[in-house]
Amino acid sequence: MTIFYEQFLTLQNLQTQLDSKNLADQEKDRLIQIVISSLHHKVITLILSKLPLHSHQIFLLLIKTEPQNPKLWEWLEERVDGIKERIAEKIKMVEQEFIEELKD
Repeated sequence: MTIFYEQFLTLQNLQTQLDSKNLADQEKDRLIQIVISSLHHKVITLILSKLPLHSHQIFLLLIKTEPQNPKLWEWLEERVDGIKERIAEKIKMVEQEFIEELKD
């Protein structure tokens, strides 16, 4: 699924860490899917925590019907200062947490 914040989802460092493990390709793919799902939930939670309450329902409808629409950025930026930077930072932080877990 393509989503409006996909530009921040590199996952290259995570993939490198997974490649260093003795895991089957299916296991690696499953772990990547878990990370992407977790990232999605954390990004949505972040957005909802910063977005005015009266905009929640509209946002959830937009993300459900047109998750890839780049105009979502415009809509969010009109309502939340620095939302792109906050999302990018959240994604980077969550990805790093998963990488650290894999190192153990």
